[in-house]
Amino acid sequence: MNDNKRSAFSKQQRQDPDEIILASPGPDERIYKPGAADTSSLPGKIKVDLSTALESSLLTAVGVAAFIAFFLYILGTFPGKKSPPNPALLKYIPMVIGFMAAALACWFGTDNYYIISVSKRKLLYHFKIFFMVKITPVADFEEINAIGVTGVRHTHKGNVWWTYKICAVKNNGDFIDLSDEAGPKKIDELNRKAKGMAVVAECLFAEGGVHSKLSFAGRKSGLQVIYCEADGQASFADSMKELRQIKLSLTFFVVVIVIITSFCIMMYVLLTPPM
Repeated sequence: MNDNKRSAFSKQQRQDPDEIILASPGPDERIYKPGAADTSSLPGKIKVDLSTALESSLLTAVGVAAFIAFFLYILGTFPGKKSPPNPALLKYIPMVIGFMAAALACWFGTDNYYIISVSKRKLLYHFKIFFMVKITPVADFEEINAIGVTGVRHTHKGNVWWTYKICAVKNNGDFIDLSDEAGPKKIDELNRKAKGMAVVAECLFAEGGVHSKLSFAGRKSGLQVIYCEADGQASFADSMKELRQIKLSLTFFVVVIVIITSFCIMMYVLLTPPM
């Protein structure tokens, strides 16, 4: 719903030259139009929430500011191997903490998401930061070709892993993200949610699968599911399997930031000589 926290629209992904496509041209049984929904039993508006770019950027700024504050404290208090401590750096800690507090306040004051308006038959984008609220039309239902689950192939230093997300595909080929990226274990859940959205929007549903992604080749070819050969390298997800099972909640993240901030403030107060 990528926030002004991120732009409401995401670009089409380019084919990775390292991928080996297994799909053959022709109609795909995983792309079909589900049965119509009983709109009388549906609410007028359905909220589709996800982490946008703005939200992610604000949280990143909070974490970076906390690290910088801690780093300044270390440099200003403890001597290095070849250099004495530099107490002058301690005066910058309050400014960094102030920036971190401002970014955290902005994050709490931001609420961006998509709205599936059943009554208006539109996909809307809701942007809010503090008291400024703006709702922008994204697409009429008639402009949405399909809603489905697409895969995203990630590579880093020889490691390869896949994540999956719900997206809407407009008739002109534009992709709109409607969920956060999730691991392979969430594919069934993502497909269930995407199918429900497709039913409401009365458009095609594209069922996602492992190592597959959606591709829109144009009005003539339409939407296709591209299947890719499993990579030979050990995936990042497999190598970090144990770490993936540790689910750090947002509350835990905020608590850690608060603890770090409190520690920096306490040490700054204790170690700053009275004027």
